[in-house]
Amino acid sequence: MSAGAPSWTDLLSALATTARLTESERESLENRGHLDQASILRSVYEERAEQGAPSFNEAIEELVELKRYGLAPALLASLGSREAITLNYDELFEFASADAGVPRSVIPAGAGEHDDWLRLLKLHGSVTDPDSIVLTRDDYLGFSTSRNALSALVKATLMTQHLLFVGFGLTDDHFHEILHDVKQALPQENRTGEGPATALMLSTDPLDQRMWSNQLNLVPMSEESRKEFIPSSGRMLEIFLDLLVALSTDSHSYLLGDGYEGALTQSERSLRETLLDLGKRLTNSEAASSGGLRLREMLAELGAPAPGP
Repeated sequence: MSAGAPSWTDLLSALATTARLTESERESLENRGHLDQASILRSVYEERAEQGAPSFNEAIEELVELKRYGLAPALLASLGSREAITLNYDELFEFASADAGVPRSVIPAGAGEHDDWLRLLKLHGSVTDPDSIVLTRDDYLGFSTSRNALSALVKATLMTQHLLFVGFGLTDDHFHEILHDVKQALPQENRTGEGPATALMLSTDPLDQRMWSNQLNLVPMSEESRKEFIPSSGRMLEIFLDLLVALSTDSHSYLLGDGYEGALTQSERSLRETLLDLGKRLTNSEAASSGGLRLREMLAELGAPAPGP
């Protein structure tokens, strides 16, 4: 949303506007659940597609296909996680990952395209394949039939790793089904405690805390629950992610780099001088030996400038 993408509610509202529903139809539509709204809108688009209008999924693609990402995707891409999962249709995380020098293999469409250890699972489809987009009730009901393997990947990840949810409202029916299956698969003694995941929430909701107790760790960015505080909570989320990236960064990578001395502790500065001096004292024959080559590689990994000619 920081890049201008609509929320789930705003996406459906924009689709209803494009569908040119009457005022009474819009009012009736808004009184229904999100999945039913999407199902009704799809039927309207299917009728008009026969007259050459864009299809329902093409209309979704046009609304969510953005080329410039906000701060949050850039920070998440910089965290260095091996695996990521999203319900978003856009490509913003892929763009941010590529710019960070860690391009992702997108599952299922682009599996194997890049380093398979850096993966992004797009559970509900992508704008690169509009027909893959999951939004209506029929899409949800038919998910297990057509994409059961994707759900299995998410369940396996929840059971073997600790997931961090960012910008996720916890209202998705498919997510509830996945978490339920994971909970049932775990031994009874493991169904209490801090849960298999942590969710960064924009606001505080005591009922959410009650609902997700022993399943998810909820970390609110604000003590407020009113909608007018959402923008400031979104900014706080970005600040939190910036701190998380800073704490996750390995300072070794710039220990010997120019311009970082002020960020080092006294012991790190002392180690820096020792290592730089060691590099300068290597003779040509020492530097050309197998041990010397490995030492120079190590110094380069620590940020040492490339040796002169």
